[in-house]
Amino acid sequence: MSVITTVPNVSFKAYLTNGEMIEVHNPSGLPEITYLDHIEEPYINAQIITKTEYTGAIMNLVIGKKR
Repeated sequence: MSVITTVPNVSFKAYLTNGEMIEVHNPSGLPEITYLDHIEEPYINAQIITKTEYTGAIMNLVIGKKR
């Protein structure tokens, strides 16, 4: 099986100290920290179903991507 790897395309919601919300598509687009109140980042809750023999390798892969 071929594996296709792509760069994540995730939007962040950045809330500014003046109450405004901007959508940021790249971390370099974040405002200065003095203007930033908080950031919302999307995440997933996933369930992986696999054979027992692959569990260790999958766990290592997931843990490595988490950091």
